[in-house]
Amino acid sequence: MAPADPALPPAAAGEPPEEAAFGGTPAGRAANAALRCFSKAARAFTLYEAQNEAVRHFLEEYQATMRDFLAAHGALDLEVRSFELALRGEVVHTENDREKSLAYRLFRDGIRRLTIEPGASWEEQLKLLEILSVRFIGVRQQEEDMVTLLTRAAFRSITFSATSGLVSSEKDEEGEAAAPRARPAARDFPADFDGPTPPVLPPRLFGCFPIPPAALQGFEAEESAEALPGNAVRMVRELMDDATPEELQTMVPAVEEVRDFLLAELEVKHLRDLARVVAGQHGRAAAILGPSLRPLAAPYTLHKLLATVPHGEPAPDALVELLDLLASYGADLLDPLVDRIGKALEKPASGAAPAALDPALETLAVRAARGKKDRVLARLALSEPALTEVLLRILQSLEPGALLEAAKPLLSNEDAAAQLIGVRLLDEGFAGEATVPQLLLALQSQQAPVRSAVAAALARHAVKKAFPALVELVELQEAAGLLDESEAEALGAALGTLAPREAFDLFNGWLHPAQSGLLSRLVAKKPKRMLAWTAASGLVQVPGEQTLALLRELAAQADDELKRRCLKSIALWRRLGAQTHG
Repeated sequence: MAPADPALPPAAAGEPPEEAAFGGTPAGRAANAALRCFSKAARAFTLYEAQNEAVRHFLEEYQATMRDFLAAHGALDLEVRSFELALRGEVVHTENDREKSLAYRLFRDGIRRLTIEPGASWEEQLKLLEILSVRFIGVRQQEEDMVTLLTRAAFRSITFSATSGLVSSEKDEEGEAAAPRARPAARDFPADFDGPTPPVLPPRLFGCFPIPPAALQGFEAEESAEALPGNAVRMVRELMDDATPEELQTMVPAVEEVRDFLLAELEVKHLRDLARVVAGQHGRAAAILGPSLRPLAAPYTLHKLLATVPHGEPAPDALVELLDLLASYGADLLDPLVDRIGKALEKPASGAAPAALDPALETLAVRAARGKKDRVLARLALSEPALTEVLLRILQSLEPGALLEAAKPLLSNEDAAAQLIGVRLLDEGFAGEATVPQLLLALQSQQAPVRSAVAAALARHAVKKAFPALVELVELQEAAGLLDESEAEALGAALGTLAPREAFDLFNGWLHPAQSGLLSRLVAKKPKRMLAWTAASGLVQVPGEQTLALLRELAAQADDELKRRCLKSIALWRRLGAQTHG
């Protein structure tokens, strides 16, 4: 049997006992499947980094099973028991291990009922998972319980009911599990329970006195909510003082817990301070503790950090420095930031114009792209036109002379708009013979507007060696029935501009095709319509009275549309001649 892939979650090789299926009804089985995926996704954050493929796998399973249940069975109304979750009286999830039990985590904090309505969005479901994960990994276990976290979340479609009470905590569960438990006494009574009733004290009023404000302020300042993030960073700094490499290895869990706490509170400034602290000891600590901060660059967490910047305002220095430090620790910020920009530039489903790009995003992307020119060029081959313009600005910021290099990936892009941008770059940055091969290659594009733009660029830069390629393109497109009037005009104008004499002979041959056979000699053979259209457009660039005669001859035997094209060409030819000789 092949060994299990270590990159996959344990469930991929065989589900653990706590994930066994329950439920005797379709709703029960569907609820059990959703809760198993919920539990595994919550515990996955204690086993894997946030950007691990296993975490993504569990999140996709959780989203799919929860969506299927809500669509098929309506609200997920769970009764929370000490080690069980029940749906309408039917047990749909159970686990007796306190460390792994989803039910016990809820029950211990006083949750007695949890309901997820069908209208719950994926963001709310993900926030609920985040709260459960915080309780699993042990962050703020003594400061905030489940009721506080759920209340603060202010869900719209997720409700809960709770009760206050006490649940005995196990100080050493492993030791107690190893030793046999003594049978508890049935009931304990005070020693004088059977004596005479004690006298009742006379009633009196309770007294109170106000605590001085100065004393209250000092008490609150000892460990206030505002001071807690700074104290957490200070704790890490103090632990790192004079720590050996072996001791730094043991600090990784502490750094990760402080990281998750600061991220949950969106304390960007203190996250920056934590990244600074990790870079301490003249950089020696960064190699060991730096990787523990890379999850902050994951797409989901990066989105949360970017959301702290008001739209239209520049990114604060704390966020910019934090991202720079993450990049120095090996985090890849370029792709998540470019993806974020692309999503912001997408057109809404309503068809309205997309919102203006936040300049803070582009500024951060430029910083993240430093030293990664090749990756920016690679993104151009697949990007949408709106994102292409942003990538070109990023590329120009990195290396102003690299825009010509961007033409090659743009011309390989399947989008016509992107190819036109590539042609524009070659046209504007024309560098002689070094640019000609790319323009000639672009003539093979499947997009007619792109071929027309290339022909205009070749004519503008007088690339006479492109004349045969243009002739071949016209004849092939006409033979295949793909040559339209707009492209014919662009290709004819390019041919007439590049080589007027050769173009006249070519056009004359198209308009007077070779005759063969006795009948064809008696009846003149008509020229092909689109070749005639190309000739009528290109003759504008050819001087001489013979050009005028040829245009008049073509107009006399053409249909109405082609005749109008010929008359327009005659007017343009005369105007061009007047300008040339005027």
